[in-house]
Amino acid sequence: MVKRKNKTRKLSKRVLQMWNDPEIVWGKNPELEHFWGDLASGKKVVLIYKDKTHKYVNLPNRTTKKYKTILNEFEEDTNIIAILSSNPSQDAYEQYLYPKAKSKSVEYVIQHYNTYFKPILPGNKLRVPL
Repeated sequence: MVKRKNKTRKLSKRVLQMWNDPEIVWGKNPELEHFWGDLASGKKVVLIYKDKTHKYVNLPNRTTKKYKTILNEFEEDTNIIAILSSNPSQDAYEQYLYPKAKSKSVEYVIQHYNTYFKPILPGNKLRVPL
């Protein structure tokens, strides 16, 4: 954003080029970007329950023991069928999540998580965009 003298704002040339370029995925679905950012940071995961409801859970730092114990508890819980997370790499969003989701809402992506998130290991509840 570029500020003008009369305090109105206009988009910069760089932002306009980014929005018009079909190759660039950033800025085209801000809600999905924010959702992916929370998952990729490791601060949040989404739990999918058997009754198809979901819940956002804040997690401690990834390097702590508490983080691993909480994830193990989620894995052992029989009411939870999936744990949605993401790799911190931008490729997870640019190559896997956005090309499939495009303009879909975050709620739609969560409800149809099988399309967008795949398990890391067979039989594992933890799923990432693949």
